[in-house]
Amino acid sequence: MRTLADAPDGAAEAKRHPSGRAAIRGDAGVPEMTREEVGLRFRERMHGALACGPSDHPLEDPVRLSWQPFSIDLAARVFDMEEFLRSPRHRAGFERGTVESDHFGACTVTEAAIDLLVPGHENYEREMCYRVCFATSSGEKFRLLGFKDINGTRFRPWYDTTRILVEVYREPDTSMQPGTAGELVGVGVLQIPVLTFLVQLTTFRPVATTRRAGMSGYARFMWFFFRNLVMPYWAGLFRRTRSDIKRVRQFPDAEELLEQARSRVAPPAP
Repeated sequence: MRTLADAPDGAAEAKRHPSGRAAIRGDAGVPEMTREEVGLRFRERMHGALACGPSDHPLEDPVRLSWQPFSIDLAARVFDMEEFLRSPRHRAGFERGTVESDHFGACTVTEAAIDLLVPGHENYEREMCYRVCFATSSGEKFRLLGFKDINGTRFRPWYDTTRILVEVYREPDTSMQPGTAGELVGVGVLQIPVLTFLVQLTTFRPVATTRRAGMSGYARFMWFFFRNLVMPYWAGLFRRTRSDIKRVRQFPDAEELLEQARSRVAPPAP
């Protein structure tokens, strides 16, 4: 079971050469060279429900939880395609974002990181991890952790890629330090509706100084995404059983989500 410490830490600041190109440092005595830095912008919109408890006893009793609408809108960005493809976490940052919920009201995203299609322990496993820090209009600060698990032995690509299990924690600040957790205040499931998904496919935009470099970066990202999305299901093809091919319920119940959240922040066994 993945723990909170395994979730992605903050998005690293993109370090740029003053000319706007990424620096490449060679051997001693060799002058520094530059390469064109190519990026990519895209939007992430997810809607769903969050189970929140009473303010006096947050999430103590699953029976007292109430489901409330919850949505996230992120303008995400890959700042350096070379670094994104080379890094084992395949991390994208963000430019701006909002969170809307009946429980929290309209909130502003202050920091976010998305790890896309990270290889798991087996070649038929991939995962996506979301970490979003946001602040309410009154100044309260929260952190959302989200997980998508892709397992090729279960042939359910639409469910795996459009549903995200989320946990929301109250935080004293918005600094995204790994391995830390505040008070758990909500658990839930977000999804990307079909129409929203189709619209999001049109939001991918390369960021580069030349059209040729931009199209090359766009093609490399799409190949990375397609390859890592198809590979788990191909690798899991011969491991699949009849019981794996079945309809999956839209929303796990609140008690199940709460148990998963607690297991992620539980202290390690002695």
